[in-house]
Amino acid sequence: MRYFKRHWNEGRGDELDAWGPATYFLEARPNGSVTRQVEVYSDGHVLAYDELLLEDRFGGLADQPLDLDTVAGFEVDQATFEAAWSVTPSNCRVSRPGDSKAVFHRMHSHEPTNWRCGNCQALFGRLPPWCLVCGARPAP
Repeated sequence: MRYFKRHWNEGRGDELDAWGPATYFLEARPNGSVTRQVEVYSDGHVLAYDELLLEDRFGGLADQPLDLDTVAGFEVDQATFEAAWSVTPSNCRVSRPGDSKAVFHRMHSHEPTNWRCGNCQALFGRLPPWCLVCGARPAP
């Protein structure tokens, strides 16, 4: 794996623009595909995505591979990435299920099949035991 850190000195350009500019931390395979991503905004918000939590209402994991030649100057060591990854993100990863249940829908538009929480619309790379965003457990 390779690790990158890049500051983006512009806002999001959406309803969350007040969060300000962000620093992106990316973990990528040798082919450039991103496996983990952390976004640290200037106002303190932190978003994190990986191959389990692909997207939520705030954004999502990069869906295009990095051009490794272009980002080579932004490479950092694994410890730098892991320090950013260890911060509790604003799109919190619920560590245990709540009392609510939700239908998880199979999404066939992606390969492999992904799952979307019917409660909060978070998208997962595989069926989780509970939604890591809202805590809902899959309904039978």
